[in-house]
Amino acid sequence: MDFSDERVIELRKSQMKEEYCDIKTGFFIDGKVVKFEEQIIYQEKMSILLPEGFITMPKKIAKIKYPSECRPQVIKTDDTGMVNMAFNLFDRNILPQQIKGATNTLKKGIRNMYPANIFFEEKTMELGNTICSWFDYKSYAMDGAIYNLLYVTSIGGKVLQGTFNCRFEEMDQWREAVIQMIKSITDLTKKEV
Repeated sequence: MDFSDERVIELRKSQMKEEYCDIKTGFFIDGKVVKFEEQIIYQEKMSILLPEGFITMPKKIAKIKYPSECRPQVIKTDDTGMVNMAFNLFDRNILPQQIKGATNTLKKGIRNMYPANIFFEEKTMELGNTICSWFDYKSYAMDGAIYNLLYVTSIGGKVLQGTFNCRFEEMDQWREAVIQMIKSITDLTKKEV
């Protein structure tokens, strides 16, 4: 392949990234267009837009990938098992004004347990009638560095804690998609009758 072929390929990738850059059109990730579909989680309590083809991680694989007995309650994953969105809905009440503090507590705990982690950004955003607070960081596993984005919000007034992770080298491709996935969370417990 000569220089002009490489240039054409790079221009095409750039064009695809511009064209597919939100959750409605899809995102251009890892050389392909990733489309999104609504998935219902927690027996009709919440919905979220996740990549098409994401499935519930089989329990056998979840036990290997998340060896602690405190593994997430629901883990959605791609066909490689390397891109994951996980959820925990706790039977603990939380008010919108407590969400940022809860997120800070989680961050401090992770920082204390794993001081080698590198933390990037933290933000709080409106999410329906509540807020969502999140932070992202780089952690390390046996097979390499991992990009993580952890968030806290509420569903039905209860604490929803979610996590996204992928290989660190894919962070730039997934980050905006993950933020838009989180923004798509809908609390179905508050449906109007």
